[in-house]
Formats: sequence, C-alpha cells, structure tokens
Amino acid sequence: MNRRSQTQGLAARALTVISGLVVGALATGCAGLGWGQGGAEPTRATAGAFIKTVDQAMLTRASERLAERVAERWGAGPLLTSGDAAGAIAVDWHGWLLAPGGPRLELMPPGPMIQALTGPNIDFGLIVHVPVAGASHEIQLSAEFLDQACGVSVLLAEGEVDVPMGFTADKLGRIQGVVLPGATYHALSELTPNAIIKADLSSCVGAIDPGAQLAALGTAFAEAAVRAVSDALSAEVPGALGLDLAFAWSAAVNADALGTGFMRTALRGLANDLVMRQTQSVQVAFALTVEADPHPCMGLLALPEPRAKVAETILPAGAALHIGSLERLIAASWLAGAACADHLGVIPVASAPLVATWPALARLGSDAEVSLELWPAALPRVTADPSMQDGLVLDTGRMRADIMVTYAGARWRAASVVLELSVAGTLWLDEAGAATFDPAAVEARPSVVEAALLTAPEADAIAVLLPPLIEALVLGRPLGRLPQPIAPPGEVAVSVSGDYLSWPTR
Repeated sequence: MNRRSQTQGLAARALTVISGLVVGALATGCAGLGWGQGGAEPTRATAGAFIKTVDQAMLTRASERLAERVAERWGAGPLLTSGDAAGAIAVDWHGWLLAPGGPRLELMPPGPMIQALTGPNIDFGLIVHVPVAGASHEIQLSAEFLDQACGVSVLLAEGEVDVPMGFTADKLGRIQGVVLPGATYHALSELTPNAIIKADLSSCVGAIDPGAQLAALGTAFAEAAVRAVSDALSAEVPGALGLDLAFAWSAAVNADALGTGFMRTALRGLANDLVMRQTQSVQVAFALTVEADPHPCMGLLALPEPRAKVAETILPAGAALHIGSLERLIAASWLAGAACADHLGVIPVASAPLVATWPALARLGSDAEVSLELWPAALPRVTADPSMQDGLVLDTGRMRADIMVTYAGARWRAASVVLELSVAGTLWLDEAGAATFDPAAVEARPSVVEAALLTAPEADAIAVLLPPLIEALVLGRPLGRLPQPIAPPGEVAVSVSGDYLSWPTR
C-alpha cells in the first residue's frame, strides 16, 4: 500500500475537538469585493530562507557531474596558450592539447590558507583536482639570452592541476565560481617533482642553464595548464554542486469570474553569507522573496513580514527551508486563491450522515446534493510540533464554510459555519515541488453558525462536515508549491531540524 492510499480516511479518524458555537449573521461569498481587486504585495527578501548543505558524499557525486560537464566543454582537451615563464622565456606550446581526467572536488579546510586566499564576499572554498596524463611534445622557445627561437622536445610528468576556488553571488544572486590564487601543477611521482621531466635544449644557442630553464619551463607549463582548465571549472563547478539555483518564478494560481490571483517567488544567493559551518560540510545560504497578487476571494489580506534569518545550527546534507518561509509560500498560494476559488471546486458531502445530525436537511429530500465552499478570512500559520518527531502544525486561521445544496434545479446556501482548524501531521514534497500534508490529528474550533435556506446545524453536524473538508483542503491537494529547482529528486518525507525543514537533494 503506498503512502497516499494509507492517508485516505485519516481525516475521518483524526482527533476532533469542537468548542462553543455562536449563532450570528455572516456575509456570503466575496460580496462587496470589486472584480479584479488586489495588487502586488511586495515583501523584502527573507535572508537564509533556503540553505544548501554540501558534504563530502555530495562532493563525490558533484565530481561525477563535473566530469561530464567539462568533458563536453574541453572536447579533445584544453588547449595550452602561450605565456612567459621565469627568466623571460616566451613559450609557444604549438597547439598542445592537455589530456585531463575527471576532476575531483575537495573542501578546502578552514584556516590561514582560506583566509589569505578569499576576499570579503567569499567565505568558503574548495580545491578542484584535475589529473593530467604525461605526454611528450615539441614547443618553441624564445628569450633574450638565446640567439634565436628554437624548437625543444619536452616530456611532461604525469601530474595533477590543483585549482582552489571560492564562491560568491553576483548582483542577480547567482552563485559563481571564483578561481583563487595559488593554483598549481605537481607531478604525481616523488621522483619527478618538476612538471617537465626533461627538455632537449641541444638546438638552442645562447647562455643556457639547463637546470634553471627546466624549472622555468615547469613553471610556464603549470601557469598555462591552470589557465586552460580554470575557465571551464569556474563556469561548471557551481552547477555541478547544485548551487545554480537563482531564479525568478511567477504563476497564476487561480483565474475565475471574480479575477486572477498570482504568486511570485525569487531565490538568490547571499553575497556575504556563504559560511563554512564545520570542516566536513558547507552551508550555502539563499534569500527567498515571496509576493502575491491576491485573488478577490481573499479580501484585503496581506502577507506578514518574513521571520527567517541565516541559520546558526548545523543542518544535514541536502536542502533546508525555514519553516517561516514554508508558511509564506503556503500563505501566498492561499492569498492567490488556492483555498477558496473555483479550482478548489465544490467539496462534496455525503448527505445521509449529515441528515442524521441535521434533520432540517431532510426537508429537501434524498435527491439534494450537498457540498461545501470555503472562504478563508485569514492566512495559515505553520509551526513545529513539539509533541511529534518531524511533525508540523498547520493553523488555518478563521475561515467560513458555506454549506451548499443543489435543490429544485438551483444551488442554494443552506447554512454557514465559521471555524478554525489546527492540523498536526507530517509534510511531504514531490519532484514537482508540491507540498502535501499527512494529518495525524485535527482540532476544529467553530465560533459562529448562520442559518440561510435551512436552520443552523448543531455541533454534531459540523463534525460530519470535517472529514470532507480536511480531505479537500489537506489530503486532496497541495498546500503550496516550491519552485522546481529546489524540489527533491522524488517524493520524500520532510524532516524538522530546529527552525528548518530538510530533505535530500540530487
């Protein structure tokens, strides 16, 4: 049995607490709201709303992705470019193509080295190791101490290019790789410490010091090799690490006769908060902006101020979203019409159990169809559940449920109830970013009921309405949607880590 089938009926089995009812007068539907009402409600970005944590296991997978990325970019191999070596030797590498192997990523340990190499906006770094096969090649040298340019046969030692890299965010919030000073080429054999094992200088005429020129050639090769691989590495490493997450996303959540509700989100890296938290992992912080253009059915509600800030706790490897930011995503979705407008649809209710607790409904006969329409009057709140491991509590806030009946060829409002729901359970995410909720317990707090076509129902009848309401509001549809770039690779249960929700990433 899959998870979704196991959850069916949970709403009916959930703990339900009904508290005091007051009979009063209520407005109906979206009466009094102009069509198309609502404008964008911009909010400032929530710093540290999303965290990507990279550990050594993720670096291993990233190394495999990086090898695939640079293989296509390098083609037959990176081309060495001419440059000067120590001793004013100019080297023409004559189209020398390196033969690199798959790059390997390693975290740069914190300490004096990273502090000396990084700038004010680069707070952690790693080293990219690129193995290079040994090779022989013909090159051209020219220098002041040589009578003329000469051809030289050289033998390269099998070695490795080590490129230290840092990361920073540009003005658009995109994480970019920065090649740091100190890149080197070193031979893999202790017997051949120099990059160039030997060079045949017999064709060169001038004041030649073979030992000094061999060292200078090794230095020149190392510089050329670093230049050849650095551009590809700086462009591809952030993507291989899964840090290319900056985006701006906008979607219409609901469009109906009353109007259209939109939701917009943007994610950007933080320029000054890419922080090394411990020696075995790095946490990369992103800021999340959430905006909504309200659907008219939500009235004059607005998103509250952000609650998140950069995390101070060590998070597990993968992705993490601040609980307050999940709340904002859900609230923006509701504000744009997700919980009240036509695409939620009519919530069907079985009439037989309702008639047993609400005799007035029997007057309409057995053919009357009963359904609910939901009109939220507040935005939801999401908090961690201290009584349940990895549990959350969704508080809907005040909402009105209209009990609708189809009778004599028309649709009527039979009665209404104002209530609040607190739903405790666990959160699931799928690969499309849909956030769904598995309820374990439901507390309902009705406050007002109103008669319309029929007399107002009693508390027992309201209890009968809760299972279909929970089924439609929680089980039957996503509470909200994360933009796909930060969604998990498949459906996963979300863990609660302090103020953050965490899940594995690709």
